[in-house]
Amino acid sequence: MTQTTPAGWYPDPQNPAQQRYWDGAAWTQSVAPMAPPQPVVQPPSASASALASARVSAKGAAESVMNFVEGQQKRMDDKKRQEKEAAEAAAKAAAESARIEREKTAAFIKKYWWALLAGAVVVVLIFAIGIAKEREVGGGRTAAAANSSSSTKTVGPAAVVATTAPTAQELADRALESTFPVESARRAAVVAMTNAMAVDVFASDGNSYDASKFHSYADTSGKVADYFMNVSSWGTWSANGGQTWHVDSLVLKNTWDTSFDVSLDVKVDGSKYIISNVTVTRDDATDPSELSEEDHPYYSIPARLIKDDRKQAEVDALDHSGDLDKYVARTAFEKHGKSAFPYGFKCAWTMDLINEEQRSDGSWFFKVGVKITNQYGATRDAVAEGVVSGTTDTPIVGDFYAY
Repeated sequence: MTQTTPAGWYPDPQNPAQQRYWDGAAWTQSVAPMAPPQPVVQPPSASASALASARVSAKGAAESVMNFVEGQQKRMDDKKRQEKEAAEAAAKAAAESARIEREKTAAFIKKYWWALLAGAVVVVLIFAIGIAKEREVGGGRTAAAANSSSSTKTVGPAAVVATTAPTAQELADRALESTFPVESARRAAVVAMTNAMAVDVFASDGNSYDASKFHSYADTSGKVADYFMNVSSWGTWSANGGQTWHVDSLVLKNTWDTSFDVSLDVKVDGSKYIISNVTVTRDDATDPSELSEEDHPYYSIPARLIKDDRKQAEVDALDHSGDLDKYVARTAFEKHGKSAFPYGFKCAWTMDLINEEQRSDGSWFFKVGVKITNQYGATRDAVAEGVVSGTTDTPIVGDFYAY
């Protein structure tokens, strides 16, 4: 059987550089350029497959890394957002708290404006009084104001005033001061204790009190030894409720140099000042318990008895403590004894001093054990007492006895 070549384009037998069409039986006149050779497709080798697999793995790893980075970034963004929200919430809470505090402060000021105003007035008055007293003594002393909440510290040439927030007690003191000045309470306390200790305020029967004889705060007339009480220390005053002042450690001293440490309450009742809760301690052996009884007439003080202030010059004039030196008075006392007992007279000032006190007029009273010698050399123990008056320059011995 003869094999027939199918029709198609084949290399031209006459010109290898071109191809000619074969119609299945013979060559035709149709020619065409030779087609470029087609590349031979080779199956992928093992290394190429591995490379492709590595590329796929690398791509997956890169995607995983990108996913991880994006997740971390998202978490960081979420954290920043949460922190920002928390900061905004804290700022909002702080602003709200500040607003509430401002409202509380405004409400407090609105409620207690009168007390704050009174406190400010008191501070200004105290400051003004301090300046006035400094000027009065030539700037040598500074008056200390009781119950003041302000203190002044001098640094270099300037004075820096440090003010702290007032305590509840200070606010109460200021509130009471605006309606019942503590100065009035002080005077009432002094008047009460003055008349309680006075010996010239009794009726003719000698047992009951005559209120018409009660001494006022300003009184320095007459025989002051019978009644006058000087203030050694004003003590500590504080508001006790809305109508009462309380004092601790008010120290008063009479003209006989006896001290009284007093604690009491003062309240105002109409035109009178009422003293209560009295406790007194004396520096001598006298029992002061009677003064704690509150039904005495001298514990109800009319306003007229505290109306006028004491004149300091008159008070100072009552003080004769510096007129006669104690040791000069002792020397004069013993010299007088030696003149009375010329053979021997010696005072036992250290071992047998029985009594020694300065009286309101500045004179000294002595009572002391002595040793007396007679003209035969015999000695005996005795007691000598007497009063030395006058001044340091000219002491005078009187009422001298030895027994």
